[in-house]
Amino acid sequence: MSILKATGEINRRRELAVSEIYGAVLLLGIITTAIVLIVLLGSSIVGDAQAASKYSGTEQAFTVADSKISKARFSTSIYQEAPFELRDGTVYINGSWDDSHIMIYDYNNTTKTNKLIYNGTLGTIRCVMDHGEVGYQAGGIWEYVDNGSLMISPPDFDYNGVTLTLPIMRISGDESISATGNRKVLINVNSTNTTLIYPNDTFANPITSDHAINITIKSKYYKAWADYINLRTRADAIVDDKNSSVNVSLRTGSPIQSGPAGSGFNTIGLDTSYDAPIDLFNLHLMPENKGNDYRGSFDAKIPSGQEFRIYVDRTTGNNNKEYASITLVYNDPVNGVTEIWYTVYPHYRKEMDPIDLNMLNHELYLNYVSESPDKQVSDYPHSSIPSASWGRNMSSPWNPWNSPGSIDTDPSKTEYDDPTYRDVDIGEQKTLHDLIQHYLWLMSYQAQLQDTNPVFTTDVDNKPKWKYDDKTSWLNISFKSSNDIKYLYLTEGTLEASFAAQG
Repeated sequence: MSILKATGEINRRRELAVSEIYGAVLLLGIITTAIVLIVLLGSSIVGDAQAASKYSGTEQAFTVADSKISKARFSTSIYQEAPFELRDGTVYINGSWDDSHIMIYDYNNTTKTNKLIYNGTLGTIRCVMDHGEVGYQAGGIWEYVDNGSLMISPPDFDYNGVTLTLPIMRISGDESISATGNRKVLINVNSTNTTLIYPNDTFANPITSDHAINITIKSKYYKAWADYINLRTRADAIVDDKNSSVNVSLRTGSPIQSGPAGSGFNTIGLDTSYDAPIDLFNLHLMPENKGNDYRGSFDAKIPSGQEFRIYVDRTTGNNNKEYASITLVYNDPVNGVTEIWYTVYPHYRKEMDPIDLNMLNHELYLNYVSESPDKQVSDYPHSSIPSASWGRNMSSPWNPWNSPGSIDTDPSKTEYDDPTYRDVDIGEQKTLHDLIQHYLWLMSYQAQLQDTNPVFTTDVDNKPKWKYDDKTSWLNISFKSSNDIKYLYLTEGTLEASFAAQG
């Protein structure tokens, strides 16, 4: 072998050796990186799991403590220790008004005045950790994390649509204590005698008609309070983000909406357990310019697409100068159902400038028509033949017309002028009373199953020449309400809370 060949072979073998070394180093680097990543990711997952475990343990500790606190709440002779096993958290007892409170007023709808029934603190026992916090307030357990709140167990707020029961147990105290590792924090709780706040010598049951019980709850967990009230009681809660509070208004009797016609009306809380829930509905329309045409129109549409419109017109024309007209339109574009009703009735313009109409008139009949003779009402399909929304139950709000079992086996409505409550063909008639009762009930029923309520706005297509006088035109309507509070039972006690020891 020549010297050149030998030298080349040696160099080739050296290159192979170096390559093998580089490959081994590179492989070792990849393996090391993978191990580091696994360790880093694994430690993060373990950390999250440990934090979640601590948080879950705190929730469990509050649930156990709740049973002990309840014993103290309902007996002044029982002294309880509520243990909390904590890992890296701080427990606060805060009985200040700024932390949480409840205010209750009796609102007189006639005089538009509030009278204070109760104003007091709720107080909170809370455990705050890096992962979030859990709190005990008003008999409920609450969670607060990521700027949001959640109810773990319900508070002492019960409303069944007739009776509101509020056993308020205030938490008294102002302390805090921190714990690290597996430490046990003990809280001593003892209750004072319970006092009856309502009824009393000033406020009596049943609650006076045409009044309302208005409630404001201030709490860090106010959004969870609202969710609980809206989903688990018969009340409606409105969130006030600015003040971290929730407002509830419970009305008595059939609430009366009375005001300018231009403000429209709503059927919020209409009690659909009644066949004929509307008690009163009057409309007074005054023309802006004497002798001119004018129209009152009211329209409501709900999320699933159903819509109901009411038109009351005074129109001039060759043959009907002494008449006013009424058009009612129910339209369900999802299911292809349209129902149009129309009539004219005597109205002598020179003698009767305003239209005064009892919308529950038992003697005024409307005809079921294919389309409205009123050319201003032309943006709807022709009526369904026969009509489709009568003589059926509305158990399926989004497809009630063709659903199996949707035919009501007993469709009679004894409070209607036509108790047979049946569908009709073109040319048949129903009274204005029956039509208003039926369609306002139907719209409310379908809307409530979608957690909403119909709101009737006015002047959906009001042109200047159709203007009525906003200042002198009015309406009033009242109906049976599912939010008809009759009784309030309000008591107050105090839970004296303090830290006993840290084990």
